[in-house]
Amino acid sequence: MKHILLLVTMLALTEVAAASDTLPAQSLRKQFVNSCVARAIERQDDAASAATFCDCTFDVLAKNLTVSEYIELEKASEEKRSPGTLPALARIKPKLAQCKR
Repeated sequence: MKHILLLVTMLALTEVAAASDTLPAQSLRKQFVNSCVARAIERQDDAASAATFCDCTFDVLAKNLTVSEYIELEKASEEKRSPGTLPALARIKPKLAQCKR
């Protein structure tokens, strides 16, 4: 069930690139960014900087990962494996690095 929800989420993420002003996409973006910012604040990061980073990260993931790549990344995270070795993450790492600027 969790993977089905994740699949639906990723399908919605892929639609963001084409229709970022639709209500479902806005809601999905908001949920992702809010969760990301909350984790950043727990690590003592600045909220405004975290929001910018999380917004950028959402865009990079939505525009550059396929559904299966996102599921693979999520699975590695759930299994406490380093996602850094996954080809999809290696491919988008330079784009994600730009979010930190």
